[in-house]
Amino acid sequence: MSSSAETITMSEAYTWLRATAAELVGTEAVFSDDDFLQFKPKGLVPEVAKVAKSSKSSKPTPMERMRAPYDESSCDARVFLDGRLPAQCTSKKATVEGVAQCLCKRHMNESSSHDGKLKNGFMTGPRPEYHYNDETLKFIGWHDSVKPAVDTDDVVKVKKPRKCGVCKCTGHNARNCPTKDSGAGVGLVVPEVVVPEVVGKVEEVEEVEEVEEVAKVEEVAKVAEVEEVAKVEEVAKVEEVAEVEEDVKVAEVAEVEEDAKVEEDAKVEEDAKVEEDAKVEEVPDKPATTCSPPTGELTLDSDSESGDEETEVVDCSYEGVAYTRNKAGEVFDDDFKVVGNWVGDRIKFNTLGAALHMNSPDRE
Repeated sequence: MSSSAETITMSEAYTWLRATAAELVGTEAVFSDDDFLQFKPKGLVPEVAKVAKSSKSSKPTPMERMRAPYDESSCDARVFLDGRLPAQCTSKKATVEGVAQCLCKRHMNESSSHDGKLKNGFMTGPRPEYHYNDETLKFIGWHDSVKPAVDTDDVVKVKKPRKCGVCKCTGHNARNCPTKDSGAGVGLVVPEVVVPEVVGKVEEVEEVEEVEEVAKVEEVAKVAEVEEVAKVEEVAKVEEVAEVEEDVKVAEVAEVEEDAKVEEDAKVEEDAKVEEDAKVEEVPDKPATTCSPPTGELTLDSDSESGDEETEVVDCSYEGVAYTRNKAGEVFDDDFKVVGNWVGDRIKFNTLGAALHMNSPDRE
């Protein structure tokens, strides 16, 4: 039994109570658990069964993964682990339309974008030494690989020639500088020395400037040509609009003239009808007479002679167009339509006459 006076377990308390009862009574008595609880000492802690902790599966190390056998259910891609160790990808193989593939989704995307190749190759194939098995790309460097002596990525550096600290020219140093004894140096006037490299660079710069100047001139010429073409197109468009407006105006004038001619013809016909009706009304009813032979000599009525004088017409012309007019001053055209009145030495046209006169081919 435990020697602790403050905290004991339930089983220890039961043993202690049984021993105490047997010593007091003289023989071991049988007590129930409820009887024992009546004698619960201070600080009694019930016994709790200890639950064994489940041991978590430890993550395999890179070395263990490299030495693990090939797993058919995992992706066939080879991966690069810490320590430059190769191992199989632990992702599950993808399924496309119910058909299991040999790679996971990530490596399938990589393979489709690099013509079916993987960066570190397949576990079912040889291990590549360069990414995607291309020697022009980066060397992978596995734990047991040996890098080639000469890599394609190395660049041969060309050492620049030393320059003189006095005259800044190549081919000698400050001790052997020809300008040292003459007093020339840094900050002083140095004799001009023609260096082939400098001359070549100057010529190259001049050539580039000349090409740029030619390009600028061509660009300006092109812009001017585009502006000229735009201006010509604008003028052509304005002329076309003016021509269309002129055609519309001519069509409107012709329509107005046609309407005026129709109205004038209607008016002339109406006037003629009115005059005809007036003549019919003016004719008196002749009394019935008997036919008797004429006696004496026949004489002409003076009224009939004056009527003949009124119907007499005179040829006239205005602005090269031939017209006729009567003594009342009415002016007629070749179709004997009234076109206006004769006033002084010119014609005062009506609407129809003005339109016919303006469109006459004989008008000067």
